[in-house]
Amino acid sequence: MESGRIMRPSQLKKSLVHYEHMSNESMKKSEKVKPTEQALKTTVVPKLKKNYGFKGRDKVNNNDRCQNNNQQWWDRNKGRGRDGRDQQRNWIQCYNCRKFGHIAKQCRIKQSSKSESESEEQTEQDEECHQTLMMVSSAQENAQSNMWYLDSACPNHMCGNKFFFDELDESMLTEVKFADDRKLPVKGKGRILIQLENGDHQYISDVLYVPTLTCNLLSLGQLLEKGYKVNFKDSHLTVFDSKGMIILKSPLKNRLFQIEIKTGSYPCFKSIVSDESWLWHLRYGHLNFKSLKLLTLKNLVKGLHVIQHPEQFCEGCISGEQHRRTFASNTPRRAKSLLQLVHSNVYGPMQTASLGGSKYFMTFIDDCSRMIWVYTLKNKSDAVSCFQKFKATVEKQSGRYIKTLRTDGGGEYTSSTFSKFCDRHGIKHEIMPPQTPQQNGVAKRKNKTIIDMAHSMLKAKGLPDSFWVKQLHVQFIY
Repeated sequence: MESGRIMRPSQLKKSLVHYEHMSNESMKKSEKVKPTEQALKTTVVPKLKKNYGFKGRDKVNNNDRCQNNNQQWWDRNKGRGRDGRDQQRNWIQCYNCRKFGHIAKQCRIKQSSKSESESEEQTEQDEECHQTLMMVSSAQENAQSNMWYLDSACPNHMCGNKFFFDELDESMLTEVKFADDRKLPVKGKGRILIQLENGDHQYISDVLYVPTLTCNLLSLGQLLEKGYKVNFKDSHLTVFDSKGMIILKSPLKNRLFQIEIKTGSYPCFKSIVSDESWLWHLRYGHLNFKSLKLLTLKNLVKGLHVIQHPEQFCEGCISGEQHRRTFASNTPRRAKSLLQLVHSNVYGPMQTASLGGSKYFMTFIDDCSRMIWVYTLKNKSDAVSCFQKFKATVEKQSGRYIKTLRTDGGGEYTSSTFSKFCDRHGIKHEIMPPQTPQQNGVAKRKNKTIIDMAHSMLKAKGLPDSFWVKQLHVQFIY
């Protein structure tokens, strides 16, 4: 613009339009400045001189008119109209995307990312909710299934299905408290018989019966107290026994460790609650029901109820009482007097020694009365002293003498010490041929009966094998 010159209104208008055009061009060039140079930029506001040097009588009026026009131009560029707003925004830089023309509050990139994050968060919440619903549904379905959850925060094993229990003490009444302050009643405590992959059976002991529980829980703390070892590795939970053998292995699923346990039971154990015939069958060491019924009919046992032969088979009897076929009966009849013939046999060694260190037991059976005497031995070499003790006892009590002793060809019976003792007391010693247990069937069969009774009673009560001597005392003392 030119200064010091008197301009007419039309000339002033043209000059202002030209100046506005030049200002717009400079603004467009300034937009190409890099963001890093923004701090060095200053906002340029066009200024017009206050006095354009109008002369003449219209000096004041022209000056006022000029100032009014300048004010109108400034107001228009200050924000009145779309073009003015766009020019003002071109100088504003967004703190979010570092671009010009808008502020961070109006940034579209921020709103887009925010909506995406909200969408992702909502998706995660939906997934977690879906997983939770799946878990709840699964828990409700598994309440009556074989699925068990391994829980490190659970103090006891818990089960909500009464049918799983092989033995249940319903006199124990208490309650358990969960993390959400819920309290569920406990209606008993017992053990559950499970079937392993190799077909064997084991017990889960000290399991609480919680009828309202929606899923079965295995306490890791209780497993550790029993001597098991727990290992977490590669999203798997592995439980080892004291010998380092793997008991169970569970993968991580829905952030939980679960495993399917097959519950198994012997039919006679399941029938104890409803049928007392099975109970007496167990009490008498798995005695056959025909003999139990005979005891009832002849009133040989006081308090024994009427025995009914059940339709089920006892798996313990079938698997544990198989034996070889007997020889044809060409042997003479039974003895007619006491101690006329005595059968003897030594059984062992046991896989587990008794609490007193015994590994064998020795039996003596009178052929006439079928009376039996049982002695425990730590070593087979103790058989001679055991026979001497037996001979002194029975001959003193009966007033008779042992005439014949029938045994197998074991070293404990064929030693020189044993043979000399029999010769010195006039006892005839009959030794059966090897590999023919049928010829010494009375003693062999009695040993099998004793072992079957001991094995059945120990397993039924979950006692260790070291109690086998105590069980012998139960059979022949009580």
